[in-house]
Formats: sequence, C-alpha cells, structure tokens
Amino acid sequence: MMTPPMPLESFWPALIGNRMLSSLALILALMALRYLAARIIRRDQVILTGDRRAWLARIRNIAVILGVVGLVLIWLPSLHTFALSITAFALALVVATKELILCLSGTVLRAINRPFDIGDWIEVGTLRGEVVDQTILATRLQEIGGPVGHYEYSGKTITLPNSILLTTPVQNQQFFRKWVFLEVETVLEPDVDMTRALPEIESQVAGLYAPHAELGERYTALIEKRSGIDIAEPQPRVSLATSDIGKQRVLVTLFCPTPKAFEMERAINTLVLQQYWQRRAGTAVPAAGGA
Repeated sequence: MMTPPMPLESFWPALIGNRMLSSLALILALMALRYLAARIIRRDQVILTGDRRAWLARIRNIAVILGVVGLVLIWLPSLHTFALSITAFALALVVATKELILCLSGTVLRAINRPFDIGDWIEVGTLRGEVVDQTILATRLQEIGGPVGHYEYSGKTITLPNSILLTTPVQNQQFFRKWVFLEVETVLEPDVDMTRALPEIESQVAGLYAPHAELGERYTALIEKRSGIDIAEPQPRVSLATSDIGKQRVLVTLFCPTPKAFEMERAINTLVLQQYWQRRAGTAVPAAGGA
C-alpha cells in the first residue's frame, strides 16, 4: 500500500524542523543563485572587464556571508544546549585559527578604507600587480614587472592573504596604469666629463617625448584634479650624480605612456651611451636634436 504524499502545508514545517535538510537546502539555493548570477554577468565573454570581475567577486562574497549567517541561524537552537562546551571550543578555535582571523580583520579594513578595487594596479611591499580577484581571506594579483619589464605583465599570479593589509602599506598606482613617471639611470665610468653632454642629452630626450607632450600635460592635469595634489611636471629632466664608488650616474625622468615605457627606456639608454662613447673616442657628437 502506497504512503500518501505529505500535505504541502506540512512540508515546510518539516523541512525547517530538520536542520540538516535546511542546511542542505540553503547551500544548494545559494549555489544555484550564484551560478545564475555568474552566467548573467559573464554572458559569452571570454575575457572579462574589471567591472565584471568585481561583480563576480561581490556575488561570491555575499553568497559566502549569507551561507555562514544562515547556517548559524539554523543551528543556533542546538548550540544553546552546549553553550559551555562551545565557549571552550571557541577559545581553542581562536587560538588555532589566528591567521584566518587576521585575514578577516584585513578584509574588514579593506572594506572600510577601500584602498583599491578590482582592476587597480597596486604595490604591496615588493609585490606589484593588477587586482583580479578579492575574497574574504585573500586578494589575487596578476603580477606586473620582473624579467619582462617593469610595466609588463609577467604571467604570474600572486595570492596575498588579507592579513598583510594590517602590517604592510599599500600603494594604489591606478593613475599610472596608462601613464607613468619613467626613471632611467645609466651608470658610466668617470673617465669622460658628461656635464657638457647634458644639454644635448636633454634635447634628444625632449625629441623623444615631443609626440606625447600634449597628451601628457592633459593627463597630468586630470590626475591633479582627481587627487587634489600637485604632482611633478611631465617634461623630461636630466641630472648627473655619482655613485658610492665614484662612477657617473646619468638620470633621466619623464612622464610617458605606460605601453611605451620599455621602448623609451631603451632609446634613452642608447642615446646616453652614444654620447659617452663618442666623447670617449674624441669623435664629433651629433648636433642637439639631430636624428
């Protein structure tokens, strides 16, 4: 003889009364909602924009928080029975999970101060990269720099525990994602007086910078307007100093497009070395601004 089906009005009380089933139903519902939301955000995009990655991270973190809160509420009546045992267990848990608590504290600090968002370029200690993901325990970066160049993606992924935000300063370099203050230092032997070559080097560097001068001034003005501070002028500057062991250091600083940074650095090193070797050999140096 078949058992008659449970009336609908009795199903929900039975489900709510069974904490194991309620927990399973909550987890499955949150997973389904997160999956549907992710499908809507991703659509058919292979490469996601910073805004889409940010929304995916927010949805995942919200789902985790709702799941934790929901499970606590479901099992709270049972926990009252073991209050004293839970207190001792909680103390042991705090000691055992100190690093996780520090990570959660770093997440709270990040949420309050908002030092960066997904898509920003940041530097934490000696690590630089673009923020590609955030969770309640860690922050993931796509590394920038290394053997490929100071402003190029290395292809490596860095996962930082959020606890590092409590002890290490964070530099947000988002403004310099498109333009950057490039510093090129060339170390030379002291057998040639490079002071006379500085005007010619500065003239040649100005020629390299000329195609970007107008846009550089506009971008500098934009940074000053948004940040409310007065930053350095974008025009090239050339200076000469000595190292600790008495060698000459020719330092060139200019504001250039980030994608052009490697090319500009190579061109500047080349023209400085040309000036050095030509003067060392005693040959004529091309006129300032010459091709």
